[in-house]
Amino acid sequence: MKKTILLVIILSFIIGSGIFLVDQILFRKSTPLIQSALTFSNVTKKPTPSPSPTPKPTLPPLTENSNLEEELNKLNPQDYQEDFNNLKNSL
Repeated sequence: MKKTILLVIILSFIIGSGIFLVDQILFRKSTPLIQSALTFSNVTKKPTPSPSPTPKPTLPPLTENSNLEEELNKLNPQDYQEDFNNLKNSL
């Protein structure tokens, strides 16, 4: 009699857990256990490539013969040249 009751309790727990897991997986409810199981099963899938960021403008390469100040003057707009010179002189 005791073995039968214990067997019924164990089987009901196993069946209930199985129903719970199937319900969670089919309806994609988020619980930590299910999410970890789903991410583990997704390891074999190829990751989706992330969009490449837009390239940032870069300074032109400097050579041994180029002058850094000349390069800065080329990049600096003429409208701000006077402010730039004043700031440079104040430092």
